[in-house]
Amino acid sequence: LINNAGCMLHKCDKTEEGNELNFATNTLGTFVLTEELLPSLQRAPPLPTTIMREKEKDAAHGGRRGFEGGGRDEKLKDILGPSRVITVSSGGAYTQKLDYENLNTVEGFSDGTYIYAQNKRQQIALSQKWSRMMRKQRIMNEEEEKTKADKKNVKKKGRHVMFQSMHPGWADTAALRYGMPDFHRRFNSYLRSADQGADTAVWLATSNSALGEEHEGGFFLDRKSQPKFLWGAYVFSIC
Repeated sequence: LINNAGCMLHKCDKTEEGNELNFATNTLGTFVLTEELLPSLQRAPPLPTTIMREKEKDAAHGGRRGFEGGGRDEKLKDILGPSRVITVSSGGAYTQKLDYENLNTVEGFSDGTYIYAQNKRQQIALSQKWSRMMRKQRIMNEEEEKTKADKKNVKKKGRHVMFQSMHPGWADTAALRYGMPDFHRRFNSYLRSADQGADTAVWLATSNSALGEEHEGGFFLDRKSQPKFLWGAYVFSIC
């Protein structure tokens, strides 16, 4: 799952539920979609035909080829690795401290750019929160397995889900052209292409190099882990 939908509106509009529209789109949209899809992300899909054939060959050899035991979803979970959730944030988050008292950003609304940067900081915080939740669940599952005398009776909890966020860099996209027209006009010649901006998100979604506990909950730019806060910027907050 790649959370990339977003907006930067400079007028304070509200949804029918009373939420400021930037916050509803950038933050609540990311939260609701991810939470609703999380059960599906934790379920391994049916085995592909090629793997089914390997299992049949394995059975014919008495289970000596490494596929013996376990349900098909459990074996596929091991083969495919974790599901992945990548949230496209922004370097604008570096300018903002998480405002716990005004998450909806209605109070004191003055500039869509500021609200957008707040939302992007919120997205990074959400990714961290989900990542901690999944790590805790995985540790609890492992402890449960260890305490069971008969491991065959241990009910697996499904595939692990890995959460990461990223900054695409300043890319020449419609969002930048319409949301920050002055910035786009001044720095147009320095902007990267939309494909270049998407590169890290695609890499996080597909590469084995992006896996590993050290990358869980991480914030990335140009396929490299980045600090979530700039030193000396006075925007550090506990997420």
